[in-house]
Amino acid sequence: MANPKLRFKAADGTDFPDWKQYKLGNLGSFKKGKGLSKDQLSEEGNPCILYGQLYTNYNEVIKSVVSKTNASLDNAVLSEGNEVLLPCSGETSLDISRATFLPIKGVALGGDLHVITCNSNINGSLLSYIINSSLKKEIARIAQGATVVHTSASSLSKILVNYPSSQEEQRKIADFLSTFDDKVEAKEQQLEALQETKKGLLQQIFSQQLRFKAADGTEYPEWDIVSLSRVANSVTAKNKDEAIKNVLTVSAKHGIVEQHQFFDKKIANDKNICKYTVVNNMNFVYNPRISKLAPAGPIKMSHVDCGVVSPLYTVFRVKDEAINIRFLDFFFQSNNWIEYLLSIANFGARYDRMSFNKEDFYEMPILKPCQEEQRKIAEFLGAFDEKIEAVKRQLEALREIKKGLLQQMFV
Repeated sequence: MANPKLRFKAADGTDFPDWKQYKLGNLGSFKKGKGLSKDQLSEEGNPCILYGQLYTNYNEVIKSVVSKTNASLDNAVLSEGNEVLLPCSGETSLDISRATFLPIKGVALGGDLHVITCNSNINGSLLSYIINSSLKKEIARIAQGATVVHTSASSLSKILVNYPSSQEEQRKIADFLSTFDDKVEAKEQQLEALQETKKGLLQQIFSQQLRFKAADGTEYPEWDIVSLSRVANSVTAKNKDEAIKNVLTVSAKHGIVEQHQFFDKKIANDKNICKYTVVNNMNFVYNPRISKLAPAGPIKMSHVDCGVVSPLYTVFRVKDEAINIRFLDFFFQSNNWIEYLLSIANFGARYDRMSFNKEDFYEMPILKPCQEEQRKIAEFLGAFDEKIEAVKRQLEALREIKKGLLQQMFV
């Protein structure tokens, strides 16, 4: 049996036995979760896990359970403290190829969950890491369905798994990866804290609770309020003869990015992008689709030299030389303009898209400090953004290291 490239040694310095190949069903027993839905979640009660939370809340190991329920547990499936959980269904075959280890007893396990109760000689934490790294393609291969894909316990149990026979080696690998994940989690928490601090700073600055002063210590003038039409022009130029192929998209989380960085497949093709609006560097783009992150749709500044966006978006550029573009970018990252859009908007049938008269959109009130204070605000928030970007790079580097480690540690 082939062994991984990177291995640990026993306490006495000797090599551990070779890894062996098992069927997944031989490493534990399969069962399914039962019942429970989102509307049965509550502030108090018994800890519980719904299958969808495997996609949104948990990684390889569950350290604390985020949800509770007051629903009756008479017929519930409760964890025993050494289970690996996998979703029974998902949107894509790769989505469904994920696992998480639950070391906590007494957790109610909702429906549409595969529950593998590991054998006493099997480290569930390690099995979860192995499933998420080296078995993803195998699980994707057996997934069935079109709109929604499913896996069965009988198919999963037949998948072959390369696994260390030594329990000491199992523990060492699992402990090492858990420690590394602690570093990743700490960096994620650092990033989240910085992002929350930035939200607070935006709120204080644009509500004018926090003001800057001139070099001589005097107060700057009161801020003006002007309409967007006073400081910006609408951009309406359309892509002609499909000359520009760089299709961009806007979301609250990712901003302006090329479509292949955000979507798994193309959202536009050469036949329709001649109708798309041309976007240049430092143009602003408004996406009317709302989300939890952007209750009025996001407005983002483009850092891409040239591209095109869907004609559903609104594009504008600054015309007032007395407006600092970076300041305006930070203004649109605050929530000061959202209340106005909500007051003039009509909503689509699914309440996920805003629409309004374009003239009304350009009547949006814009806060306009003097140029010197604009510059100070932009520089201050820009420096804070640099801290955030530095932590993002560190986090991405840790994730890449983990990816490389997993490739070497598992066959």
